[in-house]
Amino acid sequence: MKIAFLILAHHHPRQLSALVQALDDDRFDFFVHVDERVDFRSFTAQEYPLRHSTLRFLSRRKTVFWGDISMVDAMLELFREAMAQDGYERFVVLSGEDYPIESNDAIYARLSRPGIEFINGTRLRNNVQVEGFWFWKLSNKLLVRCIRKLLYMAGIRKKPYLMIENRKWDVYHGSQWIALSRECAQYVLSVAEANPQIRSYFRFSHAPDQLFIPTIVYNSADFREKTCCDRNRTYTFNEKPAVHYLRYHPQPGSSVDYLDESDYEALLASQKLFLRKVCIGKSDKLIEMLDGHRNRQI
Repeated sequence: MKIAFLILAHHHPRQLSALVQALDDDRFDFFVHVDERVDFRSFTAQEYPLRHSTLRFLSRRKTVFWGDISMVDAMLELFREAMAQDGYERFVVLSGEDYPIESNDAIYARLSRPGIEFINGTRLRNNVQVEGFWFWKLSNKLLVRCIRKLLYMAGIRKKPYLMIENRKWDVYHGSQWIALSRECAQYVLSVAEANPQIRSYFRFSHAPDQLFIPTIVYNSADFREKTCCDRNRTYTFNEKPAVHYLRYHPQPGSSVDYLDESDYEALLASQKLFLRKVCIGKSDKLIEMLDGHRNRQI
């Protein structure tokens, strides 16, 4: 069994190089989407001295905006590209700012387990993230929020559910950092392509990358039973990634924190496979410590 890592890269070629070199393994290959706004030469000019893995950059690139449907489009493009190749049985979505916590053997052992989909999801009802309209392609975030609030107060909202093939679908919220089997990934692509109204519904949702695939998976009677999520509990933002460790700070303009060596013990205790996110210059010591931990596992 081989694993395809689907990487969304927006900047920092050196970090991408560090990530793929850490995961260089004859059981792993890489498919990379680079944001169309980025000078692609800054990536292709980099050397990726991989001895075991194959790395492919997608030729069809999309301009990706934070919190926008374009993130979903880029993810689906990665799935299509990787699934057009034979031999991959697991598809893992990563960011170019991720880094492995555990050894390649440990990562392979966890991800090669059959009969499980590494995705979490929580049902959403009457939630502004779903019902409201968000226009993240506008550069002024304050304007985005004002437009959304005015439309919401005026009663201009989407229904908190979808109708797909004459069946009512609940909306689920999860994480874009997932690891799906080939069977599940094929199902997601086939449903998305057969039902373009799903993309239309999420087009102006807030962060549809956290909604689109979880909604498809959790409305499938077959695949929702294979997920690693306990649907009787509500997951916090930090808990939703099935194989990633991240820390989110809920201040205004909140985002995922960059991690450093002070997070080392928490990372090892998390039992996660990857961390999000690292930054060359800030996380160098942490990367060095993790490399030592990974080497001791061999």
